[in-house]
Amino acid sequence: MHLNHSIPLLLALLSIFLKQAPEQKHQAREQGMHENELISLNRSIIEEVTEIVNSNDPASDLWPQLRKVNLDYKKKRSNILETQKPKAEPVTSAQLGQQDDDWKHRIPDEDVHILWPLSPQLQILLQIPASAHKVTVRGEQASLLRLALNHLLIQGNVLYQYARRSVVCISLDTVVKINKSQDTTEMHLLDHIHKHLEGLPVPVSFGMITIGGWSYAFTSFIPGVPVDRIWGSLSFNRKCHVREQLNHHFAKLRRLPLLSKEGYLGGGLTPICKGGHRFTRQSPVPIADNTQFNNFLLNASLMEPARLEYLCCCLSSNYQIVVTHGDLCPPNILVESEDVLTITGIIDWENGGAYTEYWEYINAFRNSFTSKDDWCLYLPESAIGKFFDEYARYRVIGGFAKE
Repeated sequence: MHLNHSIPLLLALLSIFLKQAPEQKHQAREQGMHENELISLNRSIIEEVTEIVNSNDPASDLWPQLRKVNLDYKKKRSNILETQKPKAEPVTSAQLGQQDDDWKHRIPDEDVHILWPLSPQLQILLQIPASAHKVTVRGEQASLLRLALNHLLIQGNVLYQYARRSVVCISLDTVVKINKSQDTTEMHLLDHIHKHLEGLPVPVSFGMITIGGWSYAFTSFIPGVPVDRIWGSLSFNRKCHVREQLNHHFAKLRRLPLLSKEGYLGGGLTPICKGGHRFTRQSPVPIADNTQFNNFLLNASLMEPARLEYLCCCLSSNYQIVVTHGDLCPPNILVESEDVLTITGIIDWENGGAYTEYWEYINAFRNSFTSKDDWCLYLPESAIGKFFDEYARYRVIGGFAKE
């Protein structure tokens, strides 16, 4: 049978395939889709397939042309559905909804250690004496503090939760990050930025305490829409607008003096560097220069000694050391709204500090592969540079890492 003779059957099957089922139509209405646009798209695809079949030899291979139609169809349908998504609204402390019933945190019945000075407003919230500063709070005072913190957490709203890490909004202007780390890098870096630079949209550190094995780092709350929630719906020009703002902010950030008077890399009062998968590796001693940082990166490698030596020779020791965020990615960038793309906040500085000038780029580029978007095409390269060769070397090192 000639292919031309089967055209009615082909078109019938295609119509069935493209036609939305009743429950799909109902779902489309629920999601606010423009059904007429989808119907028009399906009809145009049927006409295009008909033209391909009629204009080719009956025995010819139609797949290359049909494959192109298929890809175009997927893209156009995706664009229609994407435009019908409700706009992401900025998150405010008053609009965070009710506490997550599945989220529970038990504060250990132990002494309270103040790792970072507490702001006056936080001292009031936690019922801590104004004289408390880098001390251990015990006895009845510790009990009152734990009760106050527990009440704030119960009444608060969970913004983020992953494994043993949580971020909870406990008042109109305060959030607390809860985890098992006693690292003060984020507190140190935020204080350093506010001391030396005005106008950078970053949180203000309010202090940090530990109770048992848990740490509680308090910062100001910044309202806004995380860029990852709206990135896929932004046009080229609007993405460029976000990038230009990042170029402006990160150019200023990289001109700041280093955190350590001795010029050590990393962050925290006792400067440490972080690397590896999810920044789980930490340097055991302060790192003073590029060479020591290279050794830190290579120490976790399982490569054969000869290859390790060759790779070590490929790593330069002439990079500048600059203040770095360390985890530049869309979830850590907040904008005013989907319509107003003014950046209101750059958050999550716990992996920042003083690092080699390529460190910002390679981690931002690496983050682009955790999602299916085109974030890597809009990195603020005018400010942070472009270090793809360094990224490739880092990937080789990571591929043979012990972790």
